[in-house]
Amino acid sequence: MGINAESVLEDRMHDLDVKSQHLGEYTKQLEEINHEIDHLQSVLLILKDDPSHADKRLALLEEEVRTLWDVSRTNNFDLHTLELKAQDAEERLDTVASKAQKMADIVTEQWIQVQRLEQALQMAQMRTWKAKWQLRFTRCTYFKFFNNLFGGHFEKLMRVLDPNLYENWSAPDSYLSQVTHQLKRIFAAAKYHHHQLQGYIKKEMEGNEFTAAFANNEVVFVIASALITFPILSAWMFLTS
Repeated sequence: MGINAESVLEDRMHDLDVKSQHLGEYTKQLEEINHEIDHLQSVLLILKDDPSHADKRLALLEEEVRTLWDVSRTNNFDLHTLELKAQDAEERLDTVASKAQKMADIVTEQWIQVQRLEQALQMAQMRTWKAKWQLRFTRCTYFKFFNNLFGGHFEKLMRVLDPNLYENWSAPDSYLSQVTHQLKRIFAAAKYHHHQLQGYIKKEMEGNEFTAAFANNEVVFVIASALITFPILSAWMFLTS
């Protein structure tokens, strides 16, 4: 029974402490409210004693509003000016881009024309070089001898050895490497077709009344061997002339 009384007393004491705490908080809030009321009453008394104070405050507020309106108008004007400048810059950018595109088209067209002119010049140089080569080639005594010997079939024979001899010459700036390349091809073709070459030479010699008597194996072999060395002699005479 005593334990229950103590427990109840403790609960009551706890409740009392909680209520006391809440009462303290309420008292504090009440004091703050009273303080605010006193402040408002003081302000009211001041306004009653000095009506001009409210007018001054209102005037200050109106001045602040006018200042804000001025700032707003200035900002709007600056924004409008920036928009106009941005629009003008965009138009100028479009104009510059259009001019740049036209210039690019002109440059592209000129580049195409330059490429065509370079190709035409290269072709003209190639034809000129071939003509000079053939002219020097036909003036060569060694070539004339074999050409007369075979009745104009010597060039055909060279084409049999290498059909691309007269078709694959490049521009003059690379003729030395082309000559070397063609000589190698002629050597390979001559070696590969050595027996056919001897048969062709022998047939041509036998068909000519002036060379038929010399159409034996030894002479035919010598002539075929000479044809193998002929490109070297021709290239040497051409390069040193």
